[in-house]
Amino acid sequence: MYKKSDKAELTVRDKMQLILDIGQLMMENGASSKRVVRDMLRAAAYLGIYWENVQIHITYSTIMINVDDGVTSETMFRKCYKHGVNMMTTLLANQLSWDALTSNESYLIYRNQMMTIQQMARKRLYPQWLTLFCIGMASSAFCLLFGGHWYEALYTFIAAVVGAYVKTLCERFGVNIYIGIAASAFFATATAYLTLYIPGPPCSWLPVVACALTLIPGVPLINCVDDFLSNYLNSGMTRFTQTILVMTAMTFGLSAIAVHMDVADEQEVEAGFDKMMETYGSCDLVMSNAGVQIVHPFEEYPFADWRKMMAIHADGAFLVSRAAYRRMKATGKGGRIVFTGSVQSFVGSKLKEPYNFAKHGVAGLAKAIAREGAEYGIYTYTICPSFIKTPLVEKQIPEQAASLGITEEEVVKNIMLRDTVDGVFTTVEDVANTLVFLSKDQGALTGQSLRLTHGWAMM
Repeated sequence: MYKKSDKAELTVRDKMQLILDIGQLMMENGASSKRVVRDMLRAAAYLGIYWENVQIHITYSTIMINVDDGVTSETMFRKCYKHGVNMMTTLLANQLSWDALTSNESYLIYRNQMMTIQQMARKRLYPQWLTLFCIGMASSAFCLLFGGHWYEALYTFIAAVVGAYVKTLCERFGVNIYIGIAASAFFATATAYLTLYIPGPPCSWLPVVACALTLIPGVPLINCVDDFLSNYLNSGMTRFTQTILVMTAMTFGLSAIAVHMDVADEQEVEAGFDKMMETYGSCDLVMSNAGVQIVHPFEEYPFADWRKMMAIHADGAFLVSRAAYRRMKATGKGGRIVFTGSVQSFVGSKLKEPYNFAKHGVAGLAKAIAREGAEYGIYTYTICPSFIKTPLVEKQIPEQAASLGITEEEVVKNIMLRDTVDGVFTTVEDVANTLVFLSKDQGALTGQSLRLTHGWAMM
């Protein structure tokens, strides 16, 4: 691009190209708009362009410069294609502009040094293993700072390294930056969550929180505030939007936590809901979905299996809905409680007397809660699907075939799908879509049982 060896030989456009080079270098490596403009003006001064003749317009993705000396006017712009944080690059670029101005060094030296910095910015400063190690150590330090124990800091280290490695892989394969951040947060927190089940001393939730803190866009947020305070409103607003997008992507990755509980154990249910409230501060939507199936001919049905079915289906529905109800009422925000019923909330089936009994009861429980919870904005629903080909149903097929003395194909065709209008299983997606729909209901359907049955048990 530059063939001349002395700055006096450069055209105005040659000089503008060089000024844009330093601006792009600063912007893409994490400098604030004020610093970008300052270093560009310093480069202009070095090149013999009076600062009053230079107009610079900055956005997050574009730098535009106009040079007007009263005789001629030239305008150029440069796109900033990537954004990161490399303080070494910004420091070197800043020092270069200072040295060039104060020592009035030759253009050739300036250009070569600029090219060296540009090449360094494209290369990895440190080996990948060292970067991952430092991310893990930083996250571990956060864990200790929050009062965690040494073994929790170790778990945080492992989870943070996993998340950072996933982010590196996403960058390597050109995955969208926001999807990469979400994936990184998800794998980090999922790994941290799994450490809760490692044998040994009990582990808190600190690893789940601390392992993803290094994903927080600290430098962009600082630059955003600096831009606003320095009256660079366009770039400040753009940086603010980008920060929100990063935080949103991170939140998507962090949004799901898993809490292990026995739904038939009152203490475990209450403790699980307490953890959820600690994390999110509210309880907006709950689906009581725990279930099991045990089939026997009625006259042979063991009472122990009956009690197990009642504990999971009936007691579980009661304890989960009561815990949700308490917290929805306490926050004053209301909420929605959704029960998983069944087509067998309306019909009877062979070999499943406890299941039929419990599912009929769940539908009644939803109706009763709907009446009591209405004044608090608490709405209830029962989703009643026909057979869904889950592992639970897959397990039933050979069991029923053995109990009834028929083939598995006959179980599917003549029992599970016999009363549907199209011989099709209900799907998990059908239930999920219904749940999303109910999450937006304002009470018009409260207390209702919605039948997802392909025509089975029509009203």
